[in-house]
Amino acid sequence: MLNEALTYINGHVAPTNIVSFSVFEDDHPCPTNHYHVVVYHKGDGVETITKPDDVKGELYQLHQFESDSWEGVTQKTEEYLIAGGSEFKHLLSTFNYSRDNEDTKAIAVITWNRTHEDLFADLSRGGCQCLIF
Repeated sequence: MLNEALTYINGHVAPTNIVSFSVFEDDHPCPTNHYHVVVYHKGDGVETITKPDDVKGELYQLHQFESDSWEGVTQKTEEYLIAGGSEFKHLLSTFNYSRDNEDTKAIAVITWNRTHEDLFADLSRGGCQCLIF
């Protein structure tokens, strides 16, 4: 489910347009293992985005951290965010899910490069190559 959302945003949502995302299960506990991801973004998200020439590879990366406690999953996520430095931006969704009668706490993190977001912002201004004072 998260990988499908990642594929969608990499192809259809510019970093300047992503707002948030939510992960949830149908019921809790969820014996059907039926989970959902909703991505909130600006724009229609139907057309395939055109990446600036300077953007190589995928725009977004996805990381998921799990633990049997909220403290444990928070610690893992915090370590990841600190290690990444300030050149990246992130969206997080906390959720819990039941699998095999176990209640797992999780945090999904979508990460992208700040420079890539700036390049998309430049495109939205028409690529005028102008200076703004």
